[in-house]
Amino acid sequence: MTVPISKSELLSAISVTFDRLKDDLARIPESRANESSMPGHSAGTQMSPACLVSYLLGWNRLVLKWLHQDDQGIPVDFLKPVLNGISSVYWPKNFILIMQI
Repeated sequence: MTVPISKSELLSAISVTFDRLKDDLARIPESRANESSMPGHSAGTQMSPACLVSYLLGWNRLVLKWLHQDDQGIPVDFLKPVLNGISSVYWPKNFILIMQI
C-alpha cells in the first residue's frame, strides 16, 4: 500500500481499507472473536480479532487527540512512543497538514 500524499488519496485509502476490514470482520463468527488466531504486531505473537478492533480504536482515539491538540495550537509529538511502549510509530510531520487541505 502506498502512502497517501493528498487529502483525497488519504480519504480514499481510508474508505477502501475500512470497507475491506468491515467485510473481513463480518465473516468472523462471534464464538471466535476472542480466539488468538491472527499474527500480532510483534514477531512471534498472536492476537484475536477483538484485540485488533480494540487496537484500531485506540489509534483512532489517538489521532483524534492529535487533531484536537493541533486545533488548540498545542504541539503534537508524533515521535513519542505510544501504547505503553509496545509500539513506537513515526507519523509524518505533515499528517495534520494533509487533513487540512
